[in-house]
Amino acid sequence: MAYIRKTKDIFELQGNYGYGDGWECLTAEESRREIRERLREYRENEGGRYRIVRKREPIIGEDHAADN
Repeated sequence: MAYIRKTKDIFELQGNYGYGDGWECLTAEESRREIRERLREYRENEGGRYRIVRKREPIIGEDHAADN
């Protein structure tokens, strides 16, 4: 039996604008290329500090319904 992934990677772009709220999630993408494009856009248009955080979330769909 082939391995089936149970999670997928999500890349979050977080920003800290220095108002005391800390890091806030600005947007999320499923590929590293897309999130780096968003990072470039935010840096060109806004001030602040940014970081990319990789998170994992469960895959929910028809393929995994039979496993449970």
